[in-house]
Amino acid sequence: MSNRARAFCLVVLAAVPVALTPLTSPAATLRVDVGGGGDYTTIQPALTAASDGDTVLIAPGTYTGEENRALVFGNNKNLVVESESGFPTVTIDCQGLDRAFYIYQTHQDTTSAIRGLIIENGYTDNYNGGAVSVGYTDVANGGAGCRIRNCVFQGNSATYRAGALMVDFASAYVYACLFCDMSGDDFTLCSNSPALPAGNVYSRLMGFAGQGCGTCDSAIREATWGSIKALYRK
Repeated sequence: MSNRARAFCLVVLAAVPVALTPLTSPAATLRVDVGGGGDYTTIQPALTAASDGDTVLIAPGTYTGEENRALVFGNNKNLVVESESGFPTVTIDCQGLDRAFYIYQTHQDTTSAIRGLIIENGYTDNYNGGAVSVGYTDVANGGAGCRIRNCVFQGNSATYRAGALMVDFASAYVYACLFCDMSGDDFTLCSNSPALPAGNVYSRLMGFAGQGCGTCDSAIREATWGSIKALYRK
């Protein structure tokens, strides 16, 4: 065999293992901006285009319409969906026509997250979970679900139960806060809030504000009966 032929054989043999090595695509960030300038102007097309491990960032604004409600991640896709500028800059207004998120039998685990959103006016006559419904996501592997963090639910309702959030045969980690004075729009944290690093197993601050006062007894905002009824009027 000539030197030229021998060199050709060596190149081919060296290339074979490389061709057989699977390639892993890096996680991507997809940006949604209702005003334009992002990759998408509505949320669902971004979720559909995203791959497992990707992040969908939502620019400030109010998101309404068919492609901004009844949102699904898709099968075997763990995604992070969050406000680009943090709470409270993004509102998903379901306009009383459907839920915001429906995560059901699609095999998400707790690397999936929904963060920093205001979800309002969600409604379902399909059993329960007016704003978000998480169910049967991966029962075979312990019922893994998703993390819901720094979100506010307001004016949501369901015909049966769970006007805001329903978790059924799944796990949803929903982080709660104790605020110093919600009625006065003071959203700094009480010293006994689980959102402070000392109050949770992750030793992390969960929210945009730190401690602002001492021990508090409740995270509930005082409201009149009339103001509560007004949330459910159409």
